[in-house]
Amino acid sequence: MTINTLADLLMQIRDAESKVIDARGIEHAPTIGAMYEGLTQRMLNETILDGLGVKVVRNSFIRFAPGLVSKEFDIMVIEGEGTPIPYLEEQFEVELRQVIAVIQVKKTLNPKQFKDGILNLRNIVETADLLDVGVSTKYQHDMYASAFHSITGESLVFGNKLRKHFSSVTREGVFYALKWEAVLPARILLGYNGYKTEGGLRNVFCGFLKPDGKSAETRVWGSSPLHLPNLIVCGDTSIIKNNGLPYILPMTEDQWIVYTSTFGNPMMHLIEVIWSRMCYMYGLNPEIFGEDLTVKGVNTFISTNVVNINGQRSWNFHYYSVPKQRLSKVSADRDWAPVKLDREQFRVIGYLCENGRLQVNRINACLRDYNLKVDEVSFVKDLTATGLVYLIDHQVIALATIRCQTVTTKDGFFCADNNTGRLSRWVAKNYPELARYY
Repeated sequence: MTINTLADLLMQIRDAESKVIDARGIEHAPTIGAMYEGLTQRMLNETILDGLGVKVVRNSFIRFAPGLVSKEFDIMVIEGEGTPIPYLEEQFEVELRQVIAVIQVKKTLNPKQFKDGILNLRNIVETADLLDVGVSTKYQHDMYASAFHSITGESLVFGNKLRKHFSSVTREGVFYALKWEAVLPARILLGYNGYKTEGGLRNVFCGFLKPDGKSAETRVWGSSPLHLPNLIVCGDTSIIKNNGLPYILPMTEDQWIVYTSTFGNPMMHLIEVIWSRMCYMYGLNPEIFGEDLTVKGVNTFISTNVVNINGQRSWNFHYYSVPKQRLSKVSADRDWAPVKLDREQFRVIGYLCENGRLQVNRINACLRDYNLKVDEVSFVKDLTATGLVYLIDHQVIALATIRCQTVTTKDGFFCADNNTGRLSRWVAKNYPELARYY
């Protein structure tokens, strides 16, 4: 079953079973909530890959340390078994390291339920912050490093150690936020009903971050990007965090484009957020994500940067306006394409494919054999913006890919990470005469 087919199946289950729940006419709020939690558990069970020891539990707790336990969470996707809570059937305490994702379920999202869901999920961050929780496994480090250099274009390390110096305070903020994103489980707010339009869900989120009539100085405490969910779903609208797990948008002019929104099948995003972590944890083949020659269309929503307010650093949010006619339409997919390179970029990428790294001050020496020359500063800036390379110690460029490959066509030079075979499939589709070489 492909990820698209699975997402369609979850939508069918959601739509059919929510009608069954509503038809029962039950008015007891806790019972209604439990029914929707049960429906969510059933849907998530469909996403669990066999043989990994992963399961879905309800109404359970995260144990951070002896005597330090989280609030109750509606749904958790966990690795292994939890510790049963005495006299409570199918409720568990689970260690933080076991938790892959936490989902808070709301039958109907409104401003009160929206705030309640976000504050509940924020408890994970606040409680973990009381402890010395750090990157402790290889897969966490890999998630962290990949996200940081994909978003900032810079290396996670400086002088063979985690960097302590940054080109801006915003990049420093991203550095610390992404560390926690790698350590903590994905946090998801899932609403079945409520806001029927993409604009409606965007508006309630803006209202939460900056209540009407209040200035930036009175912004909701704890509204840093880290304290906010990885995914918010209501009906057919999704608000997606670009934290590298799996969604990525490179920083632009020192702004982290932290959220986008989209209208369409939200179950696709739910699966991708969970599976992307499982790929790192279990070394799964990225081909489980299926056909990858199309890219889902999204609308830019929120970017953020670090500012100084009354002598203290704070995250400033910028909200992007999108024409109403573009919202709440199924976002048009676009064809995926590799990065198109100019001749100088092509030669340098070729060198990196063979040698791994290149000193910035040796770029023109590398190009000399081809009678080419560049301004090294602007060249590095443009090349890191492609996401293909990142900068180490401000002195060295290195590949940010797992299996970088270039292709020369009648239309120019192209390059991409071919780790999943995506570039090979693109070549076969667009340049079949070259397919046998890839």
